[in-house]
Amino acid sequence: MTDLKGETPPQDPSFRRAWTKYQLSTRKTSLSGIAREKGKTRQAASAALSRPYPEMEEAIAAAIGLTPKDVWPERYDGKNEE
Repeated sequence: MTDLKGETPPQDPSFRRAWTKYQLSTRKTSLSGIAREKGKTRQAASAALSRPYPEMEEAIAAAIGLTPKDVWPERYDGKNEE
């Protein structure tokens, strides 16, 4: 069983999705709320949980106080970062 309350995202992507949603809810926001702030659909925010979508990844990670690389390291490993 994965601890959703932990501050470190789970390695397993299926648990990470639930962890991310939980982290957002503890901060009184949601994927829908983030999407609205960005002028995107809820589906756009949800898509970022399962496939690369840099704009939404950034917004989701920022909402939980992390960087996109912290949440989705497999998407950012080996990429040049500034």
